[in-house]
Amino acid sequence: APLSTFRMIHYPPRGNSAARPDRLSTPPHADSGFITLLSTFGFPGLQVLIDGEYRFVKPLPDHLVVNLGEIFERITNFTLKATRHQVVDIGVDRYSCPFFLDPRSSAVIPSNILN
Repeated sequence: APLSTFRMIHYPPRGNSAARPDRLSTPPHADSGFITLLSTFGFPGLQVLIDGEYRFVKPLPDHLVVNLGEIFERITNFTLKATRHQVVDIGVDRYSCPFFLDPRSSAVIPSNILN
């Protein structure tokens, strides 16, 4: 069976109620699996690493964010990169729902499907 997971994540504000772009709710990372589908429910705070700089992802109604994971990066022989991202404390309660699409633990992961 796949190890896919659907989660509901609550990011409460940390400290005072003012937004703190310098305070992270989740530190920089890339998801380890294949693909992550994410609903932000319209909340800002998600940042993606683009050209060496973390930039905010504009939350759009009725849209999903699609992040590539480290397994996806590996099977493309690192041609397509895993999405490095972080979450900034926005000063109010924030929610998101990620679906982590992951292979089963016994799956043999190829190192290059592009050849």
